[in-house]
Amino acid sequence: MTQNNSDKPLDPLRKAQEDEYFVRQNRELASKLKAKMALQSSGVQDNALREELTKAGFSSDTLSLLFLVPIVDVAWADRRMEDKEKKEILHVAEQRGVSAGSTSAKILNRWLSENPQNDIDYVKCKKFVDVFLKEIEKNTPGAAGWVLDAATAVANATGGVLGFGSRISAAESDALKALASKFAK
Repeated sequence: MTQNNSDKPLDPLRKAQEDEYFVRQNRELASKLKAKMALQSSGVQDNALREELTKAGFSSDTLSLLFLVPIVDVAWADRRMEDKEKKEILHVAEQRGVSAGSTSAKILNRWLSENPQNDIDYVKCKKFVDVFLKEIEKNTPGAAGWVLDAATAVANATGGVLGFGSRISAAESDALKALASKFAK
């Protein structure tokens, strides 16, 4: 006597696992589509770049980190992060739409606590930041100026002696010049 499929005791379990798999797949595809749309609305018109950023795991939430990496670089240029610099970077992040408790905020706070040169999220951002900012500047003129102004404000947040002298360290000045030269090309 042959059993039909409905008589197998593991069928409901298999069906539930199959349903769960497809729900996860749909959720992942929806998340990727949402990320691509967010990238496009933020000024990334290049389809290949949008695809690469999506594959790398950037979402509408973490996209703002790409604007912040050069600013964090300038702050860490002298190998230390002052409290006033942290405060200014958090202010800049808020302007970029980074909300407290978000994934971006948690990652950024990690970068502000210790030099992020070996942080996996930081390294991932560094891989894309130059091409991303050039693409943004091409489609949203003024974006480069905003990043340079924010980086300069962070560098100016500390330094000098009793209010006299340059507030920007030599290392930060060099980092600002390097950042400006990226946009000059």
